[in-house]
Amino acid sequence: MVSGQWAVVGGLEVREWRIGEWRIGEKNWGMKTVIVDDAIEICRREKRFLENIIDMVPESLVVVNKDLRIKKANRTFYETFQNVTGRSLCDILQDKEGKLACELTRLFGTEDMLEKFELHYWSEKLGDLTFEITARGIIHADAEEAEVLVVARDRTERKMAEEALLESEEKYSSLVESTEDSIYLVDRNCGYLFANKKYLSRVPLLTGKVKGRKYSEVHSKEETKRFADKVKEVFETGKSLFYEYRNPRDGRYFVRTLSPVKEPGGIITALTVISKDITNRKLSEEKLEKAYQDMKATTAQLVHNEKMSALGELTASVAHELNQPLNNIKISSQSLLRDINKNRLDINALPQDLKEVVEQVNKMAGIVDHMRIFTRRLEGMNMEEIDINESITNMFVLIGSQLRSHNIPLCQGSCRMV
Repeated sequence: MVSGQWAVVGGLEVREWRIGEWRIGEKNWGMKTVIVDDAIEICRREKRFLENIIDMVPESLVVVNKDLRIKKANRTFYETFQNVTGRSLCDILQDKEGKLACELTRLFGTEDMLEKFELHYWSEKLGDLTFEITARGIIHADAEEAEVLVVARDRTERKMAEEALLESEEKYSSLVESTEDSIYLVDRNCGYLFANKKYLSRVPLLTGKVKGRKYSEVHSKEETKRFADKVKEVFETGKSLFYEYRNPRDGRYFVRTLSPVKEPGGIITALTVISKDITNRKLSEEKLEKAYQDMKATTAQLVHNEKMSALGELTASVAHELNQPLNNIKISSQSLLRDINKNRLDINALPQDLKEVVEQVNKMAGIVDHMRIFTRRLEGMNMEEIDINESITNMFVLIGSQLRSHNIPLCQGSCRMV
């Protein structure tokens, strides 16, 4: 403010006067000019107000002169740094290489800015810190009063977080690149965002820059449609899915897993796709299935052979059981025919002979019924009470001849073998 000009200070229109470091003025009140005795107090209140605001700022604020020595600083600066009296800002901030001093010096007499200048600091009290320096030149009417406002922000935690994130990204990248699985990221429109080396080796058409390329550029229409349907499903449901598919180009089998990549708010921005080659496992499964089918066929053949063998033995036994009544019928029939031919048929004896034939026929029918009972399926049969002794007796009717041919005696009731 040039001496003699009018200005507004604390709501009062004042003309500039200089008293020591502070300026006071005279108030223009209508046609009269009166000396404002409380102008100094107004300025002091304004100064305290501004100082209180500055002291509440969490960053260190410093005003330096051309010698880079501190003229003013806020409370944060004095609480952070020790033994600052009479020292230059660059010495306090340990600007050993002089880079900060060079950058600040060029700002004097200008309104240029220095932004995002990173500086490392160490002290026994605070340990290792990282500051981000921002500065701007302050222009005064008096060139000798040129100043620079410096803001030092503590970025230690953010720097540590960035380094940890970078280390995590490097580990993730190393893991992604060292795996034998194909890994890539796609957006909602099946556009590639990233692809690891393994995937690129399998898709030679994806040369050069991968980001921005489309899945459809390197796959057939059928493959693209199937993949796009899966991508759409994951974006809509927010749930991972996996499925098997066979690559038509080389005939290899894969398990493809699609997982959503979500922002902190839960919005899905991309999908991670992992394709695991399961060709060897698939071939082993096919061989195992073939071996199982072969074993099943062999077992069926063995069962069939055993059934035929058992059927042969049963047939021989049944044939023996049927031969006896058949022989009896044959003998009775032949006897009757001889008597008829020789006109010596005894009518009175005929009923008894025929009765014997009927008995032999009934015996044969019983044997056939027993065979039917033993060979029928159990499906659809109702549970009912039976006489187990009768069942065992019926069984001996069928296998009795086999037992006798092997000299196996039978004992029923209270009899005993001697």
